[in-house]
Amino acid sequence: MDMKEQFLKSQMELIENGFSIVENLFSEREIERLDQELSLLPKNGTSFLITKDLFAVRRFIDVAPQFVPFLFSKKSEGSN
Repeated sequence: MDMKEQFLKSQMELIENGFSIVENLFSEREIERLDQELSLLPKNGTSFLITKDLFAVRRFIDVAPQFVPFLFSKKSEGSN
């Protein structure tokens, strides 16, 4: 599936379900780096919700601004 098809598929899923999962956006190495960086964040205060099967960060960009360049790169916009 090319990027345009993926975009249209994700757009429809977002409209229908309220979310869309984009597969293969990040490499294994990038995911490991993201996971490592997340593990370094202080997990106190009301911004974090951690349960047995959930990890959520409210206002993620405010809590972890160092992720902005990584999350909003040309790659995440559909360019390689």
